[in-house]
Amino acid sequence: MNEYRIPESNLADFTARIDKLNKAAVKLGCEPVSYETLRIDEVKERNEITGEATGRISHYHIITVKGDAPKLNGWAFIATLEHLPDGNIIKSVPSEVDLPEQYRTSQPICEYCHKDWLHRKETFILRNEQGELKQVGRQCLADFLGHMSPEQIANYAARLFELTGQLEDDERLFDNMPRGYTHYDLMEFLSKTAAVIEARGWVSASHVREYGEGTTTASEVNNQLLIRDLKPHEKIVTEPKHKELAQKALDWIRNEVTPKSDYEHNLITLTKGDSFPIDNAGLVASLIPVYQREQGKIQERKANPAANSQHVGNIGDKIEADVIVTFVTFIENGYGYRPTSTAVIKMLDKQGNQYTWFTASGDMEQGKEYHVKGTVKHHNEYKGIKETVLTRCKVTDR
Repeated sequence: MNEYRIPESNLADFTARIDKLNKAAVKLGCEPVSYETLRIDEVKERNEITGEATGRISHYHIITVKGDAPKLNGWAFIATLEHLPDGNIIKSVPSEVDLPEQYRTSQPICEYCHKDWLHRKETFILRNEQGELKQVGRQCLADFLGHMSPEQIANYAARLFELTGQLEDDERLFDNMPRGYTHYDLMEFLSKTAAVIEARGWVSASHVREYGEGTTTASEVNNQLLIRDLKPHEKIVTEPKHKELAQKALDWIRNEVTPKSDYEHNLITLTKGDSFPIDNAGLVASLIPVYQREQGKIQERKANPAANSQHVGNIGDKIEADVIVTFVTFIENGYGYRPTSTAVIKMLDKQGNQYTWFTASGDMEQGKEYHVKGTVKHHNEYKGIKETVLTRCKVTDR
């Protein structure tokens, strides 16, 4: 079940949305939406420049939401597919996991009438008690469900799908949108997004909701692109470096990312072509900070080869590996007439996994390669890096 992080200041707005949904649920005979607070996290604010504590503390409610899919005649509405030329945007109810991958690219066909209407913009995914899934067009819902007015149930389901998007901070543009425009040029939008982020930082919808002021990055990009009478000091100029960053982010999402979630799938789908629907602007804008964060992780891994270290084997397993010694030090233990010392040796294998060996011999040299056979004593984590502690090692030079 997904967990959501809600600032305490937004909790009243969140519960109001739940109450509004539940009033509709009562009228339709649907199960109400509920949520559970798992814990409350305290985050101490620090000065962005000095890093010193300001004394202010923010509370965040970590919650789970249960919004059972509304049912009619044994069929539950679990998702809608928004059909775009390059794939589908998936919107599910809060309690649902990701849909089977086939629905990420399925055509706008109705499995009731078996007609593939190219102009059909959305279809509903329904599931019966046996787990069977059906993709049904809006026009066929009444016939498929055997109900005179399934439209109200479908609309309620759509509002549940939107709740998931709001919880996941799916930003959309609601203001300053001129009529007649339905799409954005992808490169122009991302280039301007890069320029806005450099000038003013990334501002998410959750940040605006929490503090009740400011403008989301997606809305600011919209203003910069569409409002022609901005004052000189308000204008943010797109430079070649911003276009270069946008192109690198596009190359990354198109060629290097394998979707592990519906969010990643949706982002990949929206960035396949040269343009995208304007109501997905917030999602597309998030590509720039996501790409920058991933590049930061890559640089961190380059600076610290052990950053991606994983535990190897199970306790008691005998393992062997080709390693390079990255660190050797000695610690004193014992007092009196004959104190002794122990060597602490840290090693990395070719996969970047870190090993530690405490030994009295200490005859391994830093920077040198060895073949090591040893027994896993336990798994440890030191300064955020996972390491496998070995004992009874046999070492040969390489």
